[in-house]
Amino acid sequence: MRSTSGGGASASTTLPATVYWIVDPDRDFLSTIRKELRPTLFHEMHHLVRDARVPRATIMDSVISEGLATAFERDLGNVNPPWGIAPPENVAMEWTRELLRQPDHASRKEWLFQHPDGRRWIGMRVGTFLVDRAMRASGRHAAELASVPTDEILGLAGIRRE
Repeated sequence: MRSTSGGGASASTTLPATVYWIVDPDRDFLSTIRKELRPTLFHEMHHLVRDARVPRATIMDSVISEGLATAFERDLGNVNPPWGIAPPENVAMEWTRELLRQPDHASRKEWLFQHPDGRRWIGMRVGTFLVDRAMRASGRHAAELASVPTDEILGLAGIRRE
């Protein structure tokens, strides 16, 4: 589930080819459509492509999947969503190590959206940070990395699992 920063809409996907987009009827519906529909579709369509090839079996699979979808949304949708803005590199690396220490079944809700300690979008921001590093290292775009396994993307980003 992807939610906008203002809570005006959320989206999710179901394989093989369904995108759900829910818009808050108490918000300016037409404004939400104009501002968010196109980038949201880029994000969710990337998920459909990747999920068909690389299932989100672990927390790091989810982190990389969200990073790829967010980079695709950002680059093709010409938006800069807050969940795609990396923290300073030292913080991003600290959060990366923190995520790598989590069990495979760690809470997606806590790590991707709202952590109990108050941090928002940890996994989304780390995923985008790692994907940006992998794209720079490989010269490939998020679309070209859609079917690349998580560990290979981590390797391109200079991250080795311990």
